[in-house]
Amino acid sequence: MKEQLFLELEKNLNQLVRVYRLLFETIRKEKAVLLTADLQVLPELNQAKELMLKKINELENKWMQVAVEMQKHFSLPSETPRLLEIAEIYSGAKKEKLLRFRTVLNILIQRTSSINKQNDQLATSALSHIAGAMQAFTETLNKKSNYEKKGKRSESSQETSGRLVSKEV
Repeated sequence: MKEQLFLELEKNLNQLVRVYRLLFETIRKEKAVLLTADLQVLPELNQAKELMLKKINELENKWMQVAVEMQKHFSLPSETPRLLEIAEIYSGAKKEKLLRFRTVLNILIQRTSSINKQNDQLATSALSHIAGAMQAFTETLNKKSNYEKKGKRSESSQETSGRLVSKEV
């Protein structure tokens, strides 16, 4: 039983690492897209990220089920044991393999999170620049015109200099 649970855990963790690597690569591509402003690719990347996050959730649930099963069979202290606790059940190469999975997953999660935060900052910055440009454009169009409502021409001002005004009567 110990061997069978290990093999199942190993299989789940291998899949989890693979999907996290794909997610990491997708988020790196997303950063490149945000930097180059090639927004046509962005919806595809977002859809891919959503699918990967669903798969990660599914795989996390599977490995946690195996962990709970191991807890029952090996009387581990916690109801939902962590990978480090599970690694203590084994020795030698199996223990090292589980510890390697733990290290790789931690690194992938940290790097993915870091790049995702950078992407969030890039997207937020781009949106604030767009909002600022739209606000400036709106203010330029809504400034006091050269002509008052009563048909009298007002004094030329610095606010309106440079605006396009038709010369036709």
